[in-house]
Amino acid sequence: MASSDTRQRAVRRYDPNGHLRHLVAGAVSAGGIALASSILAIPGRDAAAMAATVAVLLGIGKEAYDAVTGRGHLDWLDAVFTALGGAVVAGAVLALG
Repeated sequence: MASSDTRQRAVRRYDPNGHLRHLVAGAVSAGGIALASSILAIPGRDAAAMAATVAVLLGIGKEAYDAVTGRGHLDWLDAVFTALGGAVVAGAVLALG
């Protein structure tokens, strides 16, 4: 029984929307930081930098968590898509001032 459990954990389910979910998670987390920054009257450039930084750190942190715990699948593209979602929001913050 243990060998079949081990074999089932080794098989990764493919999630066709996985990268999209990471993109959205990065955008939502950066959006939360941007919203908090506007409430606290932090200037746009600093707010954009904080939003992008949080998205990058969350993406790297999630992948590090997956690697250490084995509860997820380590995929560096997931971190890239999380950071990309944050970059989109940071760009919007800069564009909107």
